[in-house]
Amino acid sequence: CPDFNPLRNVYAGDLHVHSRESGDAAPTLDAIATFARGRGLDFVELSDHNTVSQLDFMTAAQARHPALLFVPGVEFTTYAGHLNGIGATRSVDHRFGVEGATFDAAVASFAEQKAVLSINHPVLDLGQLCIGCAWRQKLPAASIGAVEIGTGGWDKTGVLFGAQAIAFWDRQLAQGSHAAAVGGSDDHSGGRATGTFDSPIGNPTTMVFAKSLSVEAVVSAIREGRTVVKLQGPADPMVELAVGDARIGDTVRSAQSTLIATVTGGRGQTLKLLENGVAMETVEVTDDPFVFSRVVT
Repeated sequence: CPDFNPLRNVYAGDLHVHSRESGDAAPTLDAIATFARGRGLDFVELSDHNTVSQLDFMTAAQARHPALLFVPGVEFTTYAGHLNGIGATRSVDHRFGVEGATFDAAVASFAEQKAVLSINHPVLDLGQLCIGCAWRQKLPAASIGAVEIGTGGWDKTGVLFGAQAIAFWDRQLAQGSHAAAVGGSDDHSGGRATGTFDSPIGNPTTMVFAKSLSVEAVVSAIREGRTVVKLQGPADPMVELAVGDARIGDTVRSAQSTLIATVTGGRGQTLKLLENGVAMETVEVTDDPFVFSRVVT
């Protein structure tokens, strides 16, 4: 990746934010932008339920808030799972069984738009409290572009299903997906809700290594897997992984390689390395930045 600079081109964002166009949400785009920039975010994805009507207001809101990038999208909400079409700009029919609408047709429509398909809160099974929130649709692993491993900050939801969501992501990778790990707050209130399980915009934060702060570059970077999730929020430590010239999102095929992990902002905490879901090593983070290397096979 000769034109990719992982140190310069990293942007912080939230890939699951609802505006009042969702129907069950309250905030305007102005409220979303103001709160997100106040937390230091560079972008938010507007993932309203089964609609792209937010696009009617996005151009004007973008002009009023040039420091924050609005990324178009849709949370395709079904009774068997919620699919995030990151970058989608056209409505996709969710009325299965009506006028020929099917799940496969919906997936094809997102593909035509070159949207990244991300599975939102895949293991959130709350029964009637959240109908269809857990993922039960059948989607080939190769079609899965991302998995939401963090929905809401770790302090709110991590204990409940954080490990299970990460394990779900691992299973998709094992089945042939190159899915990026992403996180989103699922915020419906512009950061203002204070309920037991409410998380403000930015909790968690997805760090995207993109060539520029533009919709095309951010969506492309997610498609390539160039992401890191700060599972609580933007103030979390940052972890970057490298093998030689390869960076996060690259595929390395080698019998033996040296993995280098660089942690910034994490002095006094611990770094845990896992392989196939199994902890390989845990070390104390003693410096900032902290660089740790390990030979992997």
